[in-house]
Amino acid sequence: MCIVRIKSKKEDTYKVCGVKTSWVAELERLSDSNEQLASLKAKLMPKFTKNKKQKGKTIQVTEDFEIIVPRVLINQRFYDNGQEITLGSATYKHNEQELMLNKKAVKLLNGQLSLVEAETLAPQVYDEILKQVMKYFPLYDTNQFRTKLKMGKEQFIKLPWKNKWDGNKLIHVGQQTVLDRILIGLHANAAVSDLSTLKVTTPFGKLQQPSGIALSLNTKIIYQSPTGLFERRVALRGL
Repeated sequence: MCIVRIKSKKEDTYKVCGVKTSWVAELERLSDSNEQLASLKAKLMPKFTKNKKQKGKTIQVTEDFEIIVPRVLINQRFYDNGQEITLGSATYKHNEQELMLNKKAVKLLNGQLSLVEAETLAPQVYDEILKQVMKYFPLYDTNQFRTKLKMGKEQFIKLPWKNKWDGNKLIHVGQQTVLDRILIGLHANAAVSDLSTLKVTTPFGKLQQPSGIALSLNTKIIYQSPTGLFERRVALRGL
């Protein structure tokens, strides 16, 4: 992957672009870094070229762009829009924000409370998770996940605590399973989960931007030492 700056009269924008494996071998054969950049830019040119009608004729117009980070590895960390993320590809973001729960909530999720306690506490734990998501997980505005979690509270409280089965057939998903699935989708990795019970149609945690990941000028790349003890943050606008 690489990051490009798209120049504009109003405000520059930034985009993550995929770099094909076949390109890499070709680029590595070029010894000069300037030649590599020029070759990569030429290969990316079609992505930024559009047909435009002008005076009855169709002409090709290419946006003014430059490559500011020519090499971005998978799982590179960024600080974007108030939250740490990693890039799984040029179209997939992964969450890096951790969720903190109190001891009582952890006991509930681990099945260490009585049925009566669990049924009483479950809506409170849902609210606790939702509060943190709304405050610390702006990335989950992707696919309207935050809005749908908020709207799903009404459906959640109608569910039984445990799953309901008819023999080997699952009849109703319970609150315990729903809470587990929410945490799976919020975990700091690429995992997704099924929250269709709460009317969330997209797999929860699927943070995809099909047209390519757009970054803001305030986005920072996080460079870490191998031990993780030292890190350096570089704003895209400064490149």
